[in-house]
Amino acid sequence: MIKTCLLIVEIDERYIIRIYVQKGLALEMKYAKFVNRGNNDYMKRTRMLNLGDNIKSIAVNKLLSYSEIQQGDIIEVSYYNQSTITEPCCLIVNNHYNRQMNLDYMNNRFIRPIFIGWALMDSELLPEEVAYLKKYEPILCRDEFTKNVLTKYQVEAYIMGCLSLTFDKRVEDCERDKFYFVDVPEKFLKKLPNKIRENAVFTRQHIKLEHIDEGVMKDGEHLAHERLNEYCNNAKMIISPLLHCITPCLAMGIPVIAVGSNFSYRYGFIDAFVTSYNEKTFAEYNWEQKVKETDIEEIKHLILET
Repeated sequence: MIKTCLLIVEIDERYIIRIYVQKGLALEMKYAKFVNRGNNDYMKRTRMLNLGDNIKSIAVNKLLSYSEIQQGDIIEVSYYNQSTITEPCCLIVNNHYNRQMNLDYMNNRFIRPIFIGWALMDSELLPEEVAYLKKYEPILCRDEFTKNVLTKYQVEAYIMGCLSLTFDKRVEDCERDKFYFVDVPEKFLKKLPNKIRENAVFTRQHIKLEHIDEGVMKDGEHLAHERLNEYCNNAKMIISPLLHCITPCLAMGIPVIAVGSNFSYRYGFIDAFVTSYNEKTFAEYNWEQKVKETDIEEIKHLILET
């Protein structure tokens, strides 16, 4: 992966205001955020709840709170049923766009999108998608791949990273001793020294449930909060291949390493801050070395201000 600068220094306060005026953003409109609820046939078939989707929603809460948006002015929008929105709102679009999914906000005249930490899955865009994105540019992209695709179509775009990089840093008030292995493949776990296993917690962010319904999905955000609090209070280090485990833990000041055999383009921003290990290099990892956190406080502040 190419190392990229995440700081959006080209966009100063005057420029943002000019864009809002030019695009006719009504400041009295309500704001909207995605929630991991609604009619999702895939989740019903697999009975898998991905807490990463709920973590993305919590990150938008952080942004709206930072922007002093009142809770009563926030509309919850299902990832899968955006067509149900019938009042004007500004939707914080931080999803992974794939036209095979029912992501129909582009067809809803009530939704004014604000693209922050947006990601593409396709390298080719339809003419109507390009026209829509140009109408609402600049697009603040989650990764380098998305930025490069948009630039190819002359859409103004910048790399910002993921909004989950803005979680609050934890207070260093005690010594934590737990190593959390989150969705780490078994072939990596076989390389662990027994001494590390004694203080290890093996867990998953993809949770298998007996059934999936609206009530269970609504509880997902609560479960995600609980999991993040557990990491914050107990983790000496997080070891995971999951993007939305790595990014919030990095923001909270927890030392993190990424493990996996093949990291996709989706990691084309976080590689600037986190060291990744394949099966061979992970086996050679020195567990006796001093664990260090990565300081991203300045970047976190710039993301929120932008």
